Amino acid sequence: MATPGAGACGPCTDGIGLAVRVFLVTDLLGGVDRWHRNDGVLGGRQQLLGPADVAAMSQRGCSFHSHSCTHASLTGLPDAALARELSDSMAALASLVGPRDFYLAYPYGHVDARVSAAARAAGYKAGFSVLPGFNRPDVDPFRLRRIDVFGTDTPRELLRKIRYGTTMAAAATLALLARAPGGSHAANIHVTAQSPGHIGGWRTLACCGLPCLSHVGRRR
Repeated sequence: MATPGAGACGPCTDGIGLAVRVFLVTDLLGGVDRWHRNDGVLGGRQQLLGPADVAAMSQRGCSFHSHSCTHASLTGLPDAALARELSDSMAALASLVGPRDFYLAYPYGHVDARVSAAARAAGYKAGFSVLPGFNRPDVDPFRLRRIDVFGTDTPRELLRKIRYGTTMAAAATLALLARAPGGSHAANIHVTAQSPGHIGGWRTLACCGLPCLSHVGRRR
């Protein structure tokens, strides 16, 4: 999230009953995101939150969780590198905000059985994918669904996402994933750092540290 955005998450969520969970790429605190292209949704690379921003937002009740150490695609890493991305990120978070239960948002939403098992073994409470939809009681806590909400969404688009848990674009993405050979996401319809996550009774708004990308959480 851009440094000016540190104070912005409070006013837009105060008094509406949403918990705010921010997912940090812990090796890049205070740096810039390396994974967005200049033609991306956010219009180029963005300044990421630094430790001072995290401290200020914590005072407003935001909680902080893992988006890995470097935003690498976890499914493509060997076991040792995967373990480091997960365990070192959790250790950095514990040092930053204190020991507690942490959630993981898989970078790019890339998750398979090996990655979800590694997240569980590392001690995370749950993991968020990028598949849209609502999280029902039988959802795998390490394959949670999410709904992306962007600063460019119109009120009608936001209402559609909240009511139906998806958009036409998301439906097209799901169709492509279902047809992709060996696509690990096709079997996991669920919400993350963007997803409708309904964890521990909370409606959640989560974001992965970017100023106009947030995640509205709701369960039906």
